[in-house]
Amino acid sequence: NIEVIDLRSLIPYDWSTIRESVIRSGKVLFVNEDTELTNFGEHLAYRTTQELFYSLIAPPRVLAAKNVPGIGLHPHLEEATVPQPHDIKQTIDELLREVP
Repeated sequence: NIEVIDLRSLIPYDWSTIRESVIRSGKVLFVNEDTELTNFGEHLAYRTTQELFYSLIAPPRVLAAKNVPGIGLHPHLEEATVPQPHDIKQTIDELLREVP
């Protein structure tokens, strides 16, 4: 079972929807174009761990952009730096295979 939540804003963000989804599934993957060092997904993973630890059956995962100074404007550079559909699918497959 996969559920996609598209956060339309970061302030405020829809924590209740995220919370309900984590409680239902026990797993979560946060995907965004920020780098690992400047990633709002890391905050969401931290909050998930702090508030929903006993609902989790796998560690929260974050799929982020590569650690580079910026996103290139050429499609090849963008594809090489930010998460692409095949990256997301691969990470979801890995997450679904994780068992408690």
